[in-house]
Amino acid sequence: MDLLMGLGRSVGLLAVVSIAYTHVIRHLPAGRPERTLVLGLLFAAGAVGSMLTPTVLAPGILIDARSVLLGLSALFGGPVAALVAGTLAGAFRLWQGGVGALAGVAGIVATTLTGIAFERALRHRGARPGTPDLLLLGAVVGPMNLGGVVLLPDWGLIGQVLGNAALPLLGTSLLGVLFLGTLMLHERERLAVESALAESERRFRTVFGGVRDVVFKTDRAGAWTLLNPAWADLTGYAVEESLGTPLLDAVHPDDREKAEALFEALTAGWLQHSRQELRIRTRDGRWRWAELNARRGETADGPEAGVSGTLRDITLRREAEHALRESRRRFQEITSVLTEGVCVVNDRDVIEYVNPAAEEMLGWRRDELLGRNAHETFHHTHRDGTPFPAESCPVHQAILAGRRFTTHEDYFVRKDGGWLPVALAAAPLIRDGRVCGAVAAFHEISERLRQQQVLRESEERYRLLFNSSLDAVFVYYLAPDGTPSAFIDVNDVACERLGYTREELLTRTPADICDPEGAVEIPRLIADICRDGCGVFERVHVAADGRRIPVETSARLFQHKGNTAVIAISRDITERKRAEERIHRLAHYDALTDLPNRRLLMDRLDRAVALAARHGRAVAVLMLDLDGFKPVNDTYGHDVGDELLVVIARRLEAAVRRADTIARLGGDEFVLVLSEIGSLSDAEMVASKVIAVINEPVELAGNAIHVGASLGIAVFPEDGRDPAALMKAADQAMYRAKADGRNQYAVRTPA
Repeated sequence: MDLLMGLGRSVGLLAVVSIAYTHVIRHLPAGRPERTLVLGLLFAAGAVGSMLTPTVLAPGILIDARSVLLGLSALFGGPVAALVAGTLAGAFRLWQGGVGALAGVAGIVATTLTGIAFERALRHRGARPGTPDLLLLGAVVGPMNLGGVVLLPDWGLIGQVLGNAALPLLGTSLLGVLFLGTLMLHERERLAVESALAESERRFRTVFGGVRDVVFKTDRAGAWTLLNPAWADLTGYAVEESLGTPLLDAVHPDDREKAEALFEALTAGWLQHSRQELRIRTRDGRWRWAELNARRGETADGPEAGVSGTLRDITLRREAEHALRESRRRFQEITSVLTEGVCVVNDRDVIEYVNPAAEEMLGWRRDELLGRNAHETFHHTHRDGTPFPAESCPVHQAILAGRRFTTHEDYFVRKDGGWLPVALAAAPLIRDGRVCGAVAAFHEISERLRQQQVLRESEERYRLLFNSSLDAVFVYYLAPDGTPSAFIDVNDVACERLGYTREELLTRTPADICDPEGAVEIPRLIADICRDGCGVFERVHVAADGRRIPVETSARLFQHKGNTAVIAISRDITERKRAEERIHRLAHYDALTDLPNRRLLMDRLDRAVALAARHGRAVAVLMLDLDGFKPVNDTYGHDVGDELLVVIARRLEAAVRRADTIARLGGDEFVLVLSEIGSLSDAEMVASKVIAVINEPVELAGNAIHVGASLGIAVFPEDGRDPAALMKAADQAMYRAKADGRNQYAVRTPA
């Protein structure tokens, strides 16, 4: 009886531990440290409880369920929980004391380590414990616990314990491990199933509640039996207030008939699945478009009477489609009144739309063009008859590149084979970030080409006349402030004369081709032209090689492309200038000696006297007549005499300053004008120098010719205050020098 009561207490203790284990693993998730600690304490408490309520087999011989609890602690709590339980149970057994204390501790350690090793082996195999594993563990922990009796102090006691306790201990260990392990394994698996079901339910609720489409079920009468939260988002009605109400009550009256027919076909089994678009009423009285996907309801036992499916909100899509239709309608209305041709193609260059203007220009009807490849139909050939590759077509390029392409002159082929000259612009059609086609707009340019031809012919005539001019022609704009631009046009003569190419001249301004003195005068000249509308002036152009070209320019204002422009015609007057120079020299210079003649002499003397009078300086006039010149003429001839006069002229030029003037009056008479001298002595010094250079022999015709010079000196203001008086006084002095013996000088006023 005591044995049975002890076994009953052990079974009850194991059941309590099983119940407690169920509560722990239910409320403390796996992986948390506190769960490991609590399970260790639970198995330790069970072991301590079994040691406090042992089964008495004989006086002094006791057995309990500690080996069962400690052996299973690692399998159902983990190695750490087993170590906690074994440590606490061992400590308690030492605290109890007695002759069997060490043997009890040894059994506790052995069974704990056996359980840990068993758990490691199962984990290594990746296997879950089952009944065979529990039987094996129970068969092992009993002997391991019993092995501790070898530590008893008396062999007689060891034999007594083995004789009385071995069989009961082995049996209770085997059955106890199987009993408690089965309970715990069942609870753990049941909890895992419940957790999986809960997770599945949570996931279902998450998906059911989070899906954007309305998920529904109805009964045979068509009343809602299931709706997810998306119903409230679609209609504004709460799910609870809509359940049990008829599906058809939410449908737009215009869509209700087809919805009823669909419901009847599904519930009767005529259809298994169907899709429709219909309008659903919202709480605020508006209607939203929804896509209905419905099928006949089914259960595990077969078809239900109602339907199930989804409702997807497609209001935005329908509104976009409506807006697109309206846009297309407006597009067709607008393009139908355009005089410009419009052709819409898809991304394969297939025509989807043409407006009436395109039909008229191409000679095709719309129904003939729709569905045809645009390039192959009317854009396949160049104007010269060579094939036009589709890759080069602006429409094809717009589709490939996704940007606008234009051409100002292109050619289409009409239905009758004639050419249609057009200006073409092609732009890509982009939807959802993808090029889906192109719009080509074109207009006929036959009149423009005709006008361009007329203009070209006019330009050619203008250019012919422009370049036929013998004078250089320059055209340039004037800024509002009168500043000239670079040349906008020049003729061939201008390029040839200045030595520049046309391109080089078109980068230059009027100032760039003038000498520095002329460039400074350009603003004044332009001001005169702007005031009078035209002008004529002389300037010097500088060629690319540095040549100076005198020109006479005739300039006139005109308007060109909204700008004020100047056309300047420049005539080369080099020869005229040379002729004028020759005439000037003939009029003012001695033809033989190239010295100033009497006219130029009197002009310079007049200026020298005026300047001397202004500054209080003196001017000397030296009248010179050669001595012995007539015999030279008589002896050697007039040619030698002329050569002698030229040599004398050069010697005189070398004897005076550059500012002084030497003139030949005729025959062998010369005059020297010494401007701005200090006194009479300066003039006498020059006179002595002149006599000396003239006295030097001159080699002519193989002969040394000797001549002398008689000079008369007159000084301003003492001898005269005007040129005529000075000339007369100098002449009188010269004759006195001749009278006094020749080859000397005399002064008008003796010192």
